[in-house]
Amino acid sequence: MSLDILDYVQTISTQIYPRGHWVFKESDDSEECMFFIFAGTIGFYKKMGRDSIKLSEMNAGHFFGEIALIKSVKRTAGAKVESENAKIARLDKRTFIQISKNAPEFLFELLKQSIDRQIMAEARLKKITEGSHS
Repeated sequence: MSLDILDYVQTISTQIYPRGHWVFKESDDSEECMFFIFAGTIGFYKKMGRDSIKLSEMNAGHFFGEIALIKSVKRTAGAKVESENAKIARLDKRTFIQISKNAPEFLFELLKQSIDRQIMAEARLKKITEGSHS
């Protein structure tokens, strides 16, 4: 990351969760909050019938769940601690707006990283769908 986004959320309280803890599950209410990973690894899972498929994972320095700050929708995937434990900060909408007012570069970097993720996801999807037509 070009900007250490965690620098902007240092004052937000964190919690440590053990391996296997679900930060949230697919279809949970968003509660208009997102999360920042200070330590550990989080895996993201999507239900496929009775199974859960691991979509991706993120490590310290990354954030997830940002859609919940913009749109109050159900979680589209579950987030589970993969490492021995994970130190995570929860950012609610009110605090997000306050940080964004005081540090517009935080908002810009968050938006930039979110768009980068969307572009990568679309590229992966294109690769998958092109492969299924061969």
